[in-house]
Amino acid sequence: SNRVLGSGSNNVSLAIDGNNKAIVVWNYDGNIQYSICNLTSCSASATLYSGRRAADLDVAMNKNGVAAIAWVQQTNDIMIRSANTAAERLVWSSAVAIDNNGGFGVLLASPKIGIDNNGNVIVVWAATLGPLSMGVFANQLGNKTNLWNNETAQKIDSHPPPFHLVQGLQLAVSESGNAVAVWEQGAGNIIASVLR
Repeated sequence: SNRVLGSGSNNVSLAIDGNNKAIVVWNYDGNIQYSICNLTSCSASATLYSGRRAADLDVAMNKNGVAAIAWVQQTNDIMIRSANTAAERLVWSSAVAIDNNGGFGVLLASPKIGIDNNGNVIVVWAATLGPLSMGVFANQLGNKTNLWNNETAQKIDSHPPPFHLVQGLQLAVSESGNAVAVWEQGAGNIIASVLR
């Protein structure tokens, strides 16, 4: 059956686990709202993040119900939060900035997030590097180390400037943790990068 989860909203993203539980996230007035759904119903919407304008969000969930969300914040940071939706009480981690790329990136956009069944998270995003220059960056969180790749984002494209608009950025992560990003850049070039 249909249900209205939010109104006056945009930028919706959805992920589902191995037990048919889904998480839906969206922007509402610069905040991030979410709802947890099963095969028959959805929870009332709740606020996942507020206080600074958020945009360009993406959510991923592994088969065990661990969900992670990435978004661009008004401060021009890529932010992330995570939670285990299978837990009796849903508790979101603190928001963490993961785009520590040494000040590169005049404008950050289009974060895509993936998570494997061991809880390892990877995020890719586009960033402008100058007036006619744009690149793709990645960062990953190891479940065992709980560190974001030594807190350093990596530039994953290898095109010398000037290269043009990055469009259609996509990320796929397998259950075992293999990850591939693809995007269009320049005059219709489709670029793929194996991340792990």
